[in-house]
Amino acid sequence: MHLSPFLKIFSLPGKKEARLLFSTKNCALTLLSDKTLAAVQAGKAAPETMDTLVRLGMVVADPAKEQQEMHDYLPTVNRLNPNLRVSVILGMACNFACVYCYEGSLKGSAAMSDATADQLIAHLLARFAADQKKRLILDFYGGEPLLYISRITSLASQLKPAIEALGGTFNFTLVTNGSLFTPPVVKELVALGLVNAKITIDGPADNHDRFRPFKDGQGSWTAIIANLKACRGLCAITLSGN
Repeated sequence: MHLSPFLKIFSLPGKKEARLLFSTKNCALTLLSDKTLAAVQAGKAAPETMDTLVRLGMVVADPAKEQQEMHDYLPTVNRLNPNLRVSVILGMACNFACVYCYEGSLKGSAAMSDATADQLIAHLLARFAADQKKRLILDFYGGEPLLYISRITSLASQLKPAIEALGGTFNFTLVTNGSLFTPPVVKELVALGLVNAKITIDGPADNHDRFRPFKDGQGSWTAIIANLKACRGLCAITLSGN
């Protein structure tokens, strides 16, 4: 028996002769004395200790096999999942100047081209059919995805009937700042498969506007709240904050 390759061993302040063992695979924790840990590593620990560590996934018979199992885990999950879910970056333009934006200097005029959109549609339809999926879900983000509404409607209007012709269901979501999330826009997108929009509100108006202003420096809180109220009930909305 061997220690799992996914086991982490930590020293503890105030416990000079003990170690904390944590399985990153199973999220199991246990505390062992240095003496017991040395016995485990030498294969000389008491049977009851070894049985417990095996049950916790901290000791395994074949480390290489366990590594291969983890390597195969995500492909297996994806194969068994009836849904095909794909994140789609439409472009990098944004009408906000959030002070903590992780995209930073990446913002700009770069956007999905017609050729890329055609390739995306072809790839999604081929993958959906080949993997015999039941539902296609696209997660649109950017930049601000609603600056690219014509691209969204173009993709959705082509994919929705094509996926339905294959016996599947087509839906999509948005990660949007909410400033352009108006009833006419939402109604148009819901008809094409929109099921959820994730919108960030950083607390009260003064706090939110400090961190998430428009590019011209004006606050965005009032516009977003008005849109949320106006679009209530049109589609699911997930609120988040930073």
